[in-house]
Amino acid sequence: MIQKKLRSKLRGIRPEVIKEASLVFMENPMGKPLIPNWNMVTSAIPGILDMLKTAVEEDKK
Repeated sequence: MIQKKLRSKLRGIRPEVIKEASLVFMENPMGKPLIPNWNMVTSAIPGILDMLKTAVEEDKK
């Protein structure tokens, strides 16, 4: 009996959730970037680009 009531509630909620999710997606289809951009990286670790360049040069030897 409890499962029947729960299923009935879930049926009513699902379209609203799908509608809200679609609105969020339409506002920003690309979403948040999954990795930080280089501006964030360089502000968090000043000199990181030079460190990476040096590491690549050393690795080439």
